[in-house]
Amino acid sequence: MKELQGKKILFLGSSTYFYEAAIYAKNNGAYIIAVDKRPKDECIVKQIADEEYLLDTTDINAIKDLVLEKKIDGIYPGASEINIPIAIKVANETGIPKYCDEDQWEMATNKAIFKETCRKYNVPVTPVFDIVEPINEEEISKIEFPVVTKPVDNNGSTGITICKKSEDFIKAYRKAKEASKSGEVLVEKEMNFENSLIAHYTAQDGEVIFCGLTDKESKKINENSAPVMSIQFMPSKLTDTFKKKINNKIINMLKGIGINYGPIWIEVFHDGEEFVLNEIGYRYGGSLTYYPVDYFYGINQMNLLVNYLATGMPLYDNFRNIKEIDRRRNHKYCILPMQLKSGTIKEIRGLQEILEKKFVYAFIQSHIVNDVIEDTGTTHQVFGYIHLIAKNKNQLMKHIKYVNDSIEVLDENNENMLDILYCR
Repeated sequence: MKELQGKKILFLGSSTYFYEAAIYAKNNGAYIIAVDKRPKDECIVKQIADEEYLLDTTDINAIKDLVLEKKIDGIYPGASEINIPIAIKVANETGIPKYCDEDQWEMATNKAIFKETCRKYNVPVTPVFDIVEPINEEEISKIEFPVVTKPVDNNGSTGITICKKSEDFIKAYRKAKEASKSGEVLVEKEMNFENSLIAHYTAQDGEVIFCGLTDKESKKINENSAPVMSIQFMPSKLTDTFKKKINNKIINMLKGIGINYGPIWIEVFHDGEEFVLNEIGYRYGGSLTYYPVDYFYGINQMNLLVNYLATGMPLYDNFRNIKEIDRRRNHKYCILPMQLKSGTIKEIRGLQEILEKKFVYAFIQSHIVNDVIEDTGTTHQVFGYIHLIAKNKNQLMKHIKYVNDSIEVLDENNENMLDILYCR
């Protein structure tokens, strides 16, 4: 029997990032309603939906009215940090399921609150410097440089500066403050941002299980930008050490703050001895990190979310006993962001041929023809995320080179805009 038979699911957003979730829901008997402020011909989910509406997904009153009028069973907001809080508020006011509470969401999107939560549960966290405005020489003298200044409540490397010396601090602080929704700034000790780890967890019915560790590498898109992800490799070479040293503490913390359902990722630094947490996402990553979790553990975090938000019921039996899939334990997997130089996209060549290759596990496209790409130095310059699989590292590196050599994203002057950071 189809798990979602007769359930009405509202999709807050209709881009390619929602497409697979919509297909899963339809294939399992759900009735799909899609909203987006863009017209149907620009929204792939609207084109397969049973009903679609031209609505801004942040118009909370209109969304609430639609839920009540259409007797919607659940709202699926994807991984959007804009739409998830809307879905939470509407769920609170209408009684439909939500996977995340408002205070949990605040913790997951406010870096200062997350760090305080880590300290409460005795989990090591990136050191911070307490700075009081107005910023003057006395306040700056409290800081041991180099530091990282960042908004407490933004993502995608927006507003972040690696500040090497005191004379640059005020400019860096102002940049972070302007990028913060609340006007709050975090001043952290600089860690090795070029190499970090991403720990993946999944929760169902209050059980939280470890779902893999990735090695994340980061680089700057341009000289003045903060580092952004250039690649993730899974499984990490530090997986066993991580599980022995800190995994149980993290699971204890996640259970302690009442995490019941959904995907969680945590960025972690390793100084050669200790693991130190940096930030958390109570969602799957924008690069669609539920794919590697599914590949190695057989848990589809997206399916789990869609199912729970529509039914309030668990998806997996014997969830706490799910282990890594033995035949894939030694396989190699990477998420490769494909960055672009600035310009206007006029033509895309070679993409379809690449997607037909067996070593391509998934692809999520962020930009299309006629999109204007600005030199922001952030994840807004990512053309798409391609997920590649191989039986060994050498084979995986050949796949990466093949992708880099085979795809062209041409601008108005027929110049290739593709500039994959990892391949520089």
